[in-house]
Amino acid sequence: MFVCDGSMVLMQAISQVFCQTNLNDLLLKYFNIVTGKGTVEDFSHPILHRCLSHIMKNAKTLCKKHVPNHYKLAMHTFGLLTSASSLADLDEMLLSCTVLFSSPCSSENVEKNFLNLQTMLTAFGDSPVNDKMIVAVDFEVQNKLCVLFNI
Repeated sequence: MFVCDGSMVLMQAISQVFCQTNLNDLLLKYFNIVTGKGTVEDFSHPILHRCLSHIMKNAKTLCKKHVPNHYKLAMHTFGLLTSASSLADLDEMLLSCTVLFSSPCSSENVEKNFLNLQTMLTAFGDSPVNDKMIVAVDFEVQNKLCVLFNI
């Protein structure tokens, strides 16, 4: 398994060097595997894994830009998407997210999908973390300190 920060250039380079194929072909092989159509050759490639912290950092930027009025809900929803354990679960989550965040007005369908998302979000149980306890981290300062102290 190769862990990557999500940079397309880096992902493409890792795919070329370690898998001897381009990223699109590698993703197609992964798709074949998860849909049950994988061949022996598909299973022979290493797994390219994108770091979750970088995904959530990108999600934070997107949520602040596109849904600033519903930022917390959008971030919780991104977190929910990362917890999907099957393609069916992911499909259900994406459908509810799409209806909820793309509808210009409230309707019965929006309410139904909001309740569906709410049910999925609470299905994991109560979190011991309170939103008011979460402190934003300045990653640039943190990275500079790590370099300074060789951490």
